[in-house]
Amino acid sequence: NKTSATFTWEIPEGALETRLLIGRNPNSTPTVGYVPPIGTRTIDNLGEGTYYFSVQHKTSAGWGPVGRFKLNIDTKPPIDFMITKGEGDIPTLSFEANDLDSGFSYYEIIIGEDNPIRIEEQIVQDYELPIEYIGIQKVRVIAYDKAGNTSESEIEIDFGSPPQTKPIITNYPETIEQGRLLSISGTGTPGNKVVFTLLRRTNVVWTEEAFV
Repeated sequence: NKTSATFTWEIPEGALETRLLIGRNPNSTPTVGYVPPIGTRTIDNLGEGTYYFSVQHKTSAGWGPVGRFKLNIDTKPPIDFMITKGEGDIPTLSFEANDLDSGFSYYEIIIGEDNPIRIEEQIVQDYELPIEYIGIQKVRVIAYDKAGNTSESEIEIDFGSPPQTKPIITNYPETIEQGRLLSISGTGTPGNKVVFTLLRRTNVVWTEEAFV
Protein backbone atom coordinates (compact mmCIF):
# COMPACT_ATOMS: atom_id res chain seq x y z
CA ASN A 1 0.00 0.00 0.00
CA LYS A 2 2.93 2.33 -0.71
CA THR A 3 4.07 4.06 -3.91
CA SER A 4 7.74 3.07 -3.59
CA ALA A 5 9.47 -0.30 -3.44
CA THR A 6 13.02 -1.51 -2.81
CA PHE A 7 14.29 -4.63 -4.57
CA THR A 8 17.42 -6.61 -3.69
CA TRP A 9 19.04 -9.61 -5.37
CA GLU A 10 22.30 -11.54 -5.43
CA ILE A 11 24.93 -10.57 -7.98
CA PRO A 12 26.29 -13.75 -9.59
CA GLU A 13 30.01 -14.39 -9.50
CA GLY A 14 31.81 -12.90 -12.46
CA ALA A 15 28.99 -10.48 -13.36
CA LEU A 16 30.08 -7.51 -15.47
CA GLU A 17 26.81 -5.60 -15.90
CA THR A 18 23.25 -5.49 -14.58
CA ARG A 19 20.17 -4.59 -16.62
CA LEU A 20 16.88 -3.59 -15.00
CA LEU A 21 13.33 -2.73 -16.04
CA ILE A 22 10.01 -2.12 -14.28
CA GLY A 23 6.81 -1.99 -16.29
CA ARG A 24 3.42 -3.51 -16.97
CA ASN A 25 4.55 -6.17 -19.46
CA PRO A 26 5.33 -9.50 -17.74
CA ASN A 27 7.54 -10.61 -20.65
CA SER A 28 9.62 -7.51 -21.34
CA THR A 29 13.44 -7.62 -21.41
CA PRO A 30 15.48 -5.31 -19.15
CA THR A 31 17.09 -2.39 -20.96
CA VAL A 32 18.59 -0.03 -18.32
CA GLY A 33 22.24 -1.00 -17.77
CA TYR A 34 24.51 -0.54 -14.72
CA VAL A 35 28.29 -0.96 -14.77
CA PRO A 36 29.58 -2.14 -12.35
CA PRO A 37 26.63 -4.45 -11.57
CA ILE A 38 24.30 -3.52 -8.68
CA GLY A 39 22.30 -5.61 -6.19
CA THR A 40 19.59 -3.22 -5.04
CA ARG A 41 17.27 -0.58 -6.51
CA THR A 42 14.52 1.64 -5.10
CA ILE A 43 11.67 2.72 -7.38
CA ASP A 44 9.56 5.74 -6.36
CA ASN A 45 6.27 7.29 -7.49
CA LEU A 46 4.62 4.07 -8.63
CA GLY A 47 0.98 4.30 -9.65
CA GLU A 48 -1.85 1.89 -8.87
CA GLY A 49 -1.85 -1.56 -10.38
CA THR A 50 0.49 -4.45 -11.23
CA TYR A 51 4.15 -4.12 -12.21
CA TYR A 52 6.92 -6.54 -13.15
CA PHE A 53 10.46 -5.83 -12.01
CA SER A 54 13.04 -7.58 -14.19
CA VAL A 55 16.75 -8.21 -13.54
CA GLN A 56 19.39 -9.63 -15.91
CA HIS A 57 23.17 -10.01 -15.49
CA LYS A 58 25.96 -10.19 -18.03
CA THR A 59 29.08 -12.28 -17.55
CA SER A 60 31.93 -13.18 -19.88
CA ALA A 61 29.63 -15.86 -21.30
CA GLY A 62 26.98 -13.27 -22.26
CA TRP A 63 23.58 -12.29 -20.87
CA GLY A 64 21.97 -14.70 -18.42
CA PRO A 65 18.28 -15.47 -17.86
CA VAL A 66 15.80 -12.76 -16.81
CA GLY A 67 14.52 -12.86 -13.23
CA ARG A 68 11.15 -11.24 -12.60
CA PHE A 69 9.17 -10.15 -9.53
CA LYS A 70 5.47 -9.29 -9.64
CA LEU A 71 4.51 -6.20 -7.62
CA ASN A 72 0.99 -4.95 -6.84
CA ILE A 73 0.41 -1.34 -5.76
CA ASP A 74 -2.85 -0.48 -4.00
CA THR A 75 -3.12 2.65 -1.87
CA LYS A 76 -6.91 3.01 -2.07
CA PRO A 77 -9.18 1.81 0.77
CA PRO A 78 -12.05 -0.62 0.17
CA ILE A 79 -15.24 0.96 -1.15
CA ASP A 80 -17.44 2.55 1.55
CA PHE A 81 -20.07 0.12 2.82
CA MET A 82 -23.17 0.18 5.03
CA ILE A 83 -24.17 -1.97 8.00
CA THR A 84 -27.73 -3.29 8.23
CA LYS A 85 -29.24 -4.32 11.57
CA GLY A 86 -31.54 -7.32 11.80
CA GLU A 87 -35.06 -7.15 13.26
CA GLY A 88 -34.93 -10.15 15.63
CA ASP A 89 -34.52 -10.22 19.39
CA ILE A 90 -30.84 -11.22 19.09
CA PRO A 91 -28.79 -8.37 17.53
CA THR A 92 -27.57 -9.33 14.04
CA LEU A 93 -25.60 -7.40 11.41
CA SER A 94 -25.27 -7.73 7.65
CA PHE A 95 -22.64 -6.01 5.49
CA GLU A 96 -20.49 -6.44 2.39
CA ALA A 97 -17.30 -4.58 1.44
CA ASN A 98 -15.55 -4.62 -1.95
CA ASP A 99 -12.10 -3.62 -3.15
CA LEU A 100 -11.41 -3.17 -6.85
CA ASP A 101 -7.60 -3.24 -6.73
CA SER A 102 -5.93 -5.79 -4.45
CA GLY A 103 -9.19 -7.42 -3.34
CA PHE A 104 -11.00 -7.97 -0.03
CA SER A 105 -9.10 -9.65 2.83
CA TYR A 106 -11.06 -9.70 6.14
CA TYR A 107 -13.20 -7.74 8.64
CA GLU A 108 -12.75 -6.76 12.26
CA ILE A 109 -15.84 -6.16 14.42
CA ILE A 110 -15.23 -4.05 17.53
CA ILE A 111 -18.00 -3.73 20.14
CA GLY A 112 -17.40 -0.77 22.45
CA GLU A 113 -13.74 -0.88 23.43
CA ASP A 114 -13.39 -4.68 23.41
CA ASN A 115 -10.93 -6.72 21.37
CA PRO A 116 -11.79 -7.12 17.68
CA ILE A 117 -13.61 -10.15 16.27
CA ARG A 118 -12.12 -11.30 12.94
CA ILE A 119 -14.33 -12.51 10.07
CA GLU A 120 -12.89 -13.91 6.82
CA GLU A 121 -16.08 -14.10 4.70
CA GLN A 122 -16.64 -11.13 2.38
CA ILE A 123 -20.46 -11.31 2.38
CA VAL A 124 -21.74 -11.31 5.98
CA GLN A 125 -25.45 -12.03 6.42
CA ASP A 126 -27.24 -11.93 9.81
CA TYR A 127 -24.10 -12.24 11.92
CA GLU A 128 -25.17 -12.75 15.55
CA LEU A 129 -23.42 -10.44 18.00
CA PRO A 130 -22.40 -11.76 21.44
CA ILE A 131 -25.27 -11.44 23.93
CA GLU A 132 -23.24 -10.60 27.06
CA TYR A 133 -23.43 -6.85 26.36
CA ILE A 134 -26.08 -4.55 27.83
CA GLY A 135 -27.31 -1.09 26.92
CA ILE A 136 -26.44 0.88 23.80
CA GLN A 137 -23.03 0.01 22.36
CA LYS A 138 -21.14 1.42 19.39
CA VAL A 139 -20.24 -1.35 16.93
CA ARG A 140 -17.46 -0.70 14.39
CA VAL A 141 -16.81 -2.86 11.34
CA ILE A 142 -13.40 -2.39 9.68
CA ALA A 143 -12.80 -3.89 6.22
CA TYR A 144 -9.21 -4.70 5.15
CA ASP A 145 -8.00 -5.23 1.61
CA LYS A 146 -5.02 -7.43 0.72
CA ALA A 147 -2.68 -4.43 0.71
CA GLY A 148 -3.61 -3.47 4.29
CA ASN A 149 -5.83 -0.48 3.44
CA THR A 150 -8.98 -0.10 5.55
CA SER A 151 -12.50 1.26 5.31
CA GLU A 152 -14.77 1.58 8.36
CA SER A 153 -18.48 1.77 9.10
CA GLU A 154 -20.23 1.91 12.48
CA ILE A 155 -23.68 1.54 14.00
CA GLU A 156 -25.24 1.78 17.47
CA ILE A 157 -26.86 -1.37 18.82
CA ASP A 158 -29.20 -1.52 21.82
CA PHE A 159 -28.47 -4.80 23.58
CA GLY A 160 -31.29 -4.15 26.03
CA SER A 161 -31.40 -3.90 29.80
CA PRO A 162 -30.28 -6.64 32.18
CA PRO A 163 -33.06 -8.86 33.59
CA GLN A 164 -34.63 -7.29 36.66
CA THR A 165 -34.64 -9.22 39.92
CA LYS A 166 -35.90 -8.11 43.31
CA PRO A 167 -33.24 -7.44 45.96
CA ILE A 168 -32.57 -10.24 48.42
CA ILE A 169 -31.32 -9.49 51.95
CA THR A 170 -28.89 -12.24 52.91
CA ASN A 171 -27.32 -10.92 56.14
CA TYR A 172 -28.86 -8.76 58.86
CA PRO A 173 -28.77 -8.58 62.67
CA GLU A 174 -31.56 -10.21 64.62
CA THR A 175 -31.50 -7.36 67.18
CA ILE A 176 -30.60 -3.68 66.85
CA GLU A 177 -28.82 -1.88 69.67
CA GLN A 178 -28.87 1.86 69.98
CA GLY A 179 -25.58 3.47 69.03
CA ARG A 180 -24.25 0.34 67.26
CA LEU A 181 -23.48 0.14 63.52
CA LEU A 182 -26.27 -1.48 61.52
CA SER A 183 -24.86 -3.77 58.80
CA ILE A 184 -27.10 -5.23 56.09
CA SER A 185 -25.98 -7.03 52.90
CA GLY A 186 -27.61 -8.82 50.00
CA THR A 187 -27.89 -9.15 46.22
CA GLY A 188 -29.74 -7.34 43.45
CA THR A 189 -29.62 -6.25 39.82
CA PRO A 190 -26.57 -4.07 39.05
CA GLY A 191 -27.50 -0.40 38.63
CA ASN A 192 -30.73 -0.61 40.60
CA LYS A 193 -31.52 1.51 43.65
CA VAL A 194 -32.50 -0.17 46.89
CA VAL A 195 -34.40 1.78 49.58
CA PHE A 196 -34.08 0.71 53.24
CA THR A 197 -36.75 1.84 55.71
CA LEU A 198 -36.61 1.28 59.47
CA LEU A 199 -39.96 1.23 61.25
CA ARG A 200 -40.94 1.32 64.93
CA ARG A 201 -44.34 -0.27 64.76
CA THR A 202 -45.91 1.82 61.96
CA ASN A 203 -43.72 4.90 62.29
CA VAL A 204 -40.77 5.49 59.91
CA VAL A 205 -37.63 6.02 61.99
CA TRP A 206 -34.95 6.04 59.28
CA THR A 207 -34.66 5.75 55.47
CA GLU A 208 -31.51 5.17 53.40
CA GLU A 209 -30.84 4.58 49.68
CA ALA A 210 -28.09 2.44 48.15
CA PHE A 211 -27.16 1.43 44.61
CA VAL A 212 -26.33 -2.13 43.69
